[in-house]
Amino acid sequence: MDTLDDSYSPKFTRSRTGCLRCKKGKHKCDEERPVCRRCRNVTKECVYPPTPTPKSTARSGKKRRLLSTNSERFEELVEGRNNEENSASGTRPLSPLELDESIPLFFTPSDHLALSFPDAQERDLMRHLLYFGNVVLYSIPVQNEPIQFLHLAQCFQHSRGFSLESDTLLLSLISIAASHKSSLSMQQEKKYLTSYPASRWDLISLGNDPTSWSPPNVSQSAQRELGNHFSRTSLSLCDTTVSFRQGGNGLTDDTSNLLITSSLAVIIAQCLNAGTLWKQAFDKALNLINLRGGPAQMLQKAQEISPLEVTRVRMLLENLVIVDVCQCLASSAPPSLMKEPFAPWWFDYVSAGTDTVHNAYGVDRGVIELVNRVNMLVHESTGLFTILDNKGYLDMHKSKVDDLLLEIEVWEVDVYKEATGLPRVTFGNRVLIQTLKVVIHVDLLGKSHSDPIVQTSALAAINAFSQARASDHGVGLLMAAIITGSMMLDEPSRAEARRIVTDMRTTPVFAFDVEVAITMLEKLYQLRDQGAIDPSWRLVTVSDMLLF
Repeated sequence: MDTLDDSYSPKFTRSRTGCLRCKKGKHKCDEERPVCRRCRNVTKECVYPPTPTPKSTARSGKKRRLLSTNSERFEELVEGRNNEENSASGTRPLSPLELDESIPLFFTPSDHLALSFPDAQERDLMRHLLYFGNVVLYSIPVQNEPIQFLHLAQCFQHSRGFSLESDTLLLSLISIAASHKSSLSMQQEKKYLTSYPASRWDLISLGNDPTSWSPPNVSQSAQRELGNHFSRTSLSLCDTTVSFRQGGNGLTDDTSNLLITSSLAVIIAQCLNAGTLWKQAFDKALNLINLRGGPAQMLQKAQEISPLEVTRVRMLLENLVIVDVCQCLASSAPPSLMKEPFAPWWFDYVSAGTDTVHNAYGVDRGVIELVNRVNMLVHESTGLFTILDNKGYLDMHKSKVDDLLLEIEVWEVDVYKEATGLPRVTFGNRVLIQTLKVVIHVDLLGKSHSDPIVQTSALAAINAFSQARASDHGVGLLMAAIITGSMMLDEPSRAEARRIVTDMRTTPVFAFDVEVAITMLEKLYQLRDQGAIDPSWRLVTVSDMLLF
């Protein structure tokens, strides 16, 4: 053993990473590199131990290894899919470079499903959603944003089970897929549809045989119940998430947007299933919107972030307004989102190319605002006769009804003159304008169903439906079909109303609510034939708590 000169005793700082000689002699080391002062003074070799790996570096290395493994898994998935598709077609496999160049960026989310969803059945349903997503989600697909209000990056950034808000959203999306898959199965079982409809997005990620996606033992009724189960679970998780976030770090706008999106997805799934959980989902979305100060404040804050955020928030709000308008027509309830006439936020922040109402729903934004004002007046009329001194209120209400009717008649002239633009929007506007005239004359002006004005408007709406279908521009406004169809008095006109609804069975967005709508019309016709005077459509739409 070397003898160390202990007479040298400089003041060293305590360290656990000194040289080996200082550690062996239990001396304090100043850790100078490459030779510490003690070793230099005694002219001995100075050797340091290997530098320990920091924990964060170790974690980074582990993460890199995990990402490398995931990348290899992803390459295997893509290579396997590529080989399967090309072996079927007899062509050579594409190289990785050719594959990357051949797949548009917005085709790739489903390729990551194996990394995000551990359960095979969930992956199967998500593939179905990606295949038919923009058919059933009422959004306008553009490059890199196929379903704009969904924020796909947030959807897939967590695997299932790692985030409350992400799980809430993913389960609601799976509920849409299960419900839509069940409805397509019913179309095939009932011979409404002989083959799956063409999809518009993610065409190649699923191969050429979409009928093989599900396990063969899963029936359409089981898929339908699965959709309801995922809807219930998503709503429960939404409540849990709000409670946790409000009691912890606060409910951020990003988290709120995810939860509102999940509520909207549950509403869509319930519409497809003809279910009643949509009301709970709508109330949850409404509560989240109110917590943020209402639609106008949400849009104003989104504008401070980015134009894309404005588009995303606006589309969420627009879809929920459509829900609100439909449920008010069905129940005579007051509007919950556009509470005042001509709400400015409804018309602000809108770019013509991404107008969800115009392009996705097939009606003009201004017509939806008209429907909202009619709903306000219908609800207002239900409480007028409870006021003791109601003469003044009745006169004011009558004046507002007359003014609105004049405005609708101006719209009527315009939509029947319209020769340019999307034909589906033209027909959709005509259907809704005539439907509003029926609602005003029956509900607000007290006319009977047999009144010539009511019959003229109802038959004009049915005719617009028929013309749209004949020109292959189907209008899927089921609530309007029920309202105007319920006015039909003789069998030929009733048969045409039935045909309008039954024709919707052969569309990609067919759902169980089409079958329920036919049943509702039959109930109303039966009531009329049994002697009921002018049975209202609300007798069936309110009692069944359905949303069309």
